[in-house]
Amino acid sequence: MFHSGRVIVLFCSVSMAFGQEYTATALSIKGCPTKGPGQKYEVSLVEDSKDSKSLSATVNLDKVFNKDCTYQATVDYKTGVDYIRYTTLNGNACEVLGKVLKPAWDRLKTTVEPAVKDSCIVNPGSYSLKGFQMKKDEFDLPIAQEGEFRVSMHLYCQEEELGCVTVDILVTED
Repeated sequence: MFHSGRVIVLFCSVSMAFGQEYTATALSIKGCPTKGPGQKYEVSLVEDSKDSKSLSATVNLDKVFNKDCTYQATVDYKTGVDYIRYTTLNGNACEVLGKVLKPAWDRLKTTVEPAVKDSCIVNPGSYSLKGFQMKKDEFDLPIAQEGEFRVSMHLYCQEEELGCVTVDILVTED
């Protein structure tokens, strides 16, 4: 589903009620297995420089993405070599794009080729994204501690799983 001072990709801010601020840095991103045929897509995190990464992706979508699409995300916390479940999130994919990820989603829609015009409708077709960098203040994560996490997000439309992506992130206190 990817920031302080200069633009550094796939960072996000995490604010807590007690005033702690955290920064999440993407370590890796990859597709994960889907149930059913899914869609054809590739995602990669490219290291542009020592402290800057960008997201590149290609998607061949043969189903429409719209307001009826949902997501399920698992967030796992790394303990040594194993991961334990931190939280599970699910809901309407458009609501997440429109609220939690709005600034990043607004920029991504105009950066992807061809551009996506609607806030919650992506028509079938081939899409390409290169060198997308996310700023620190463009979205928040529901993580309230430092450490390494693995987030796996599954996207469903018309009761079919369209795709899955797994992102490993490192959360540090600012």
